[in-house]
Parts: sequence; C-alpha cells; structure tokens
Amino acid sequence: MGDLIIEAAGVTEFPELDDLVAVVRGEPGSTVDIVIERNGEKIPMTIARAKVAMDTVSWRMLDDNIGYIKIEEFDTITVSQFEEAVDDLTAQGMRAVIFDLRDNPGGDYDTVVSMCDRVLPEGVIMTVKDKNGTIKTENSDQEHRIDLPIAIIINGNSASASEVFTGAIQDYNIATIVGEQSYGKGIV
Repeated sequence: MGDLIIEAAGVTEFPELDDLVAVVRGEPGSTVDIVIERNGEKIPMTIARAKVAMDTVSWRMLDDNIGYIKIEEFDTITVSQFEEAVDDLTAQGMRAVIFDLRDNPGGDYDTVVSMCDRVLPEGVIMTVKDKNGTIKTENSDQEHRIDLPIAIIINGNSASASEVFTGAIQDYNIATIVGEQSYGKGIV
C-alpha cells in the first residue's frame, strides 16, 4: 500500500479529497508541511508546490491512416496538446480521425470552444443564454478545420465539455457518433 497523508499545514481532518487538495494547493514555489504515514511510521516533510502539467491528449496512427486521438479532459493545456496531435497525425498522412471522449468528465469552457474552432468550418459553435437572458455566441473561424471523415466515441461518463464538443460537431453533420448515451451534464 502507498503513503497516506495524515496532516497538511496543521490540518488533520479531510472528510473529502477536495478538502486535502484545498489545503495543499497554493502558489507555485511556496511550500507546505505535511505528515505522511508509511508502514505505521509518521514522517514529516516539507514539499514545494509546483504546477503539474498532465498529458490530457494522447494519439497514434491506426491502420489505413486513421488517426486516433484520446482526450482525457478539457483542461487549459489540452488545446496545445490537441493541436499537436492533429498536426502530427496530419503530417503522417491521416485520412480520417477518431476522437475518443469515453470517460471524459469535461472541463474548461474556453478550451472546448478553441478545440471546436480547430475542427469545425466557419460558423456557430454554440449559443449560450444565461438566466438573465444575455446571449453569447461562440463562432468558429475559417482559418482551420478538419476536412476528413470524423468519428467520436462517447460513453455514459462523457460529460459537460465532452458533450459540448460532440454536440457542436454533430450539429454540422460532419461526424459519426458511436458508443452510449452521454452523461447529460448541462452546466453551461
């Protein structure tokens, strides 16, 4: 079994993981004192906070030059990783692409808008009307688009921004959607 954090910044009660994260998270370069338990021994330590960049996009070329792009979540870093994936697969001669959004919980609004802009032709990505009646329309420009056959794989854990991405592309009738019904999380 792994280490167990039993204290952070003097706090010893963490009913939920988010409670621990809130105590440990801080300005990059600053430090936080923690105590871990390892094999029954309590070990105090000071750790430096830093930005953690995760790979949220992975890709590979499948048989018949079909590009496969797995999008884990829509985080700020995802846009550049997505663009790198599309550019790399295009350079390899991609003739069609699969976007795999299974188990993708969603993420950042601006990220999904930027990624839709990279895929869609010029036009409306989505229109949002808030509770006060204010309407905001997000548009795709004509600079980039993927003009290849597209398939999107979703499942019951594809939520939020995953559904925005899928729905926006589906509205243009340029993709085949396969899998299961998505989660149905409508925060926007």
